Amino acid sequence: MRTFAGPTDGLPRERAAFEGDPQLRMLTTRHDRRADWLRAGRALRHVLLLLTLHGLRASMLHQALERPDLHAQLASPEHGRCAPQMLLRIAYGPAGCPTPRLRAELPEADGQDLAAAPLADSARP
Repeated sequence: MRTFAGPTDGLPRERAAFEGDPQLRMLTTRHDRRADWLRAGRALRHVLLLLTLHGLRASMLHQALERPDLHAQLASPEHGRCAPQMLLRIAYGPAGCPTPRLRAELPEADGQDLAAAPLADSARP
């Protein structure tokens, strides 16, 4: 796979070693409503965590779904699909750089520790 590291002054670009036989998988929902987008996002989160747990990598290929003609082909009832939400390329590959994380700190309000304060009924899911 080609890297996109910028200009190389005419020199050949480095290539990263990836599995030669990646798998393509599509995440779909029955409909294409806001609630379905939320369900698809939750399912995608679950899939990405499982892939990571098993040492696999995923690339999200959303560009194909943004083109109306390709979106219509992927949503074709003859394929048994309804509303395509995400197309994934799954394979073994090199680990990426870790994402920087901020230290989690709970803010204090009026001198009261919010961690000890009970949740209001309106804040519960």
